[in-house]
Amino acid sequence: MSEDPQAVRNQILSKYKIAESGDYYGLLGVKKGAGTDEIRKSYFALAKNLHPDKVGRLGIDDVKPQATKLFKLITEAYNTLSDPAKRKEYDSGAIKAATPNASAAAATAAASANVEASKIAYHKGSVMMQKRAYSEAEEFFREATEINAEVARYWQSLGWAIFNNENARTTDQRLEAAKKAYEKALELDDSDAQTHYNIGLYWKAKQDSKRMRRAMEKAISNDRGHINAKRELRLLKMREGKNKTLEKPPEGFFKNLWHQLTKKR
Repeated sequence: MSEDPQAVRNQILSKYKIAESGDYYGLLGVKKGAGTDEIRKSYFALAKNLHPDKVGRLGIDDVKPQATKLFKLITEAYNTLSDPAKRKEYDSGAIKAATPNASAAAATAAASANVEASKIAYHKGSVMMQKRAYSEAEEFFREATEINAEVARYWQSLGWAIFNNENARTTDQRLEAAKKAYEKALELDDSDAQTHYNIGLYWKAKQDSKRMRRAMEKAISNDRGHINAKRELRLLKMREGKNKTLEKPPEGFFKNLWHQLTKKR
């Protein structure tokens, strides 16, 4: 994934010309006989490199309009070529490729397709979570966020999959990656109790009881019936109570000690 502004600009302009020709295979950079995995990998690489947010970060705003259209078109190309039935229709000419100059109706249809594709990816991720297949779940949830980054639930689920995926990263890397996903979810929806609870578990893992308490209290303020957050607060109070008991000498401790030291032998 290039971080060279000029290289990214050139790629956008090059892909934009291909998009104008209505060639989905050329747009994704794969051959006509490419398999689904190859198409998927190519799509995600392009989506990351040509995302409008990245264009803005690199300071090449002059091509941001093209990048915005391209991002939608490569997603439409992916949705078409990764679906065997749609791909067959596209190859036969029954489905025409969307282009940068497509009508408003076509753009709306493409946006609808993106929403549907993100829902499908999210559903697949949820199924993998139920099976505790955390790596696969993370992959599908990440796909959902990359297709549609404006749904808080997708980011929350991605963070939870990462949090539980202990084999992919070191503990610190895993926790920080999960935290970033949670923070993105809260940017989109600060009223979601489950996300506050999840980030509370992050602070628990980091042994920061003050921030953990605030997160759990925020979860309960948004959902009075959040049983798990209430349980974590009870456990936290119990731990704090035990610590105070250990720090405080038993009743009569100093009196008995003085007696032992001063009594006559």
